[in-house]
Amino acid sequence: MAININSLRANRTRIDEGDWVWITAVPGLELKVRGLNYAPFAAEHSVVRGQWRRKYGDAADAPPDVVGPALARLCVKHLLLDWRGLQKEDGSEQPYDREMVLQPDFSAIVDYTIWAAARVSEIEAEYVTDTSKNSPCSSVGGSKTAA
Repeated sequence: MAININSLRANRTRIDEGDWVWITAVPGLELKVRGLNYAPFAAEHSVVRGQWRRKYGDAADAPPDVVGPALARLCVKHLLLDWRGLQKEDGSEQPYDREMVLQPDFSAIVDYTIWAAARVSEIEAEYVTDTSKNSPCSSVGGSKTAA
């Protein structure tokens, strides 16, 4: 069994322009997000992680009160484009609000954004059973040239 090489291509349109993702942990909530490998996000995230490594010895050792606000800022700036399915207490629809996402009380939205962005970046490998179509032709003997 082999994998169709073209099925491993990243969907750059989906990653760069975003796509709607149902948040399975919260039925009714959809987020429109770019993929985690959206170039501006990946570059800035790498810089931030480098700063954490220099300051804390390992990026994983950065405290939550440092990581949370930084991820919220990166998500709002690069990944989260819109949402559907949130409503205010009065029952009206809650429009997308970047400033709200930056508030620590709404860190769950950041978590869902990261999760959804990972889904947008996923590929689905297509397995093929007949590999003979993809195999190069073997040459037996050699080539003959006219004398």
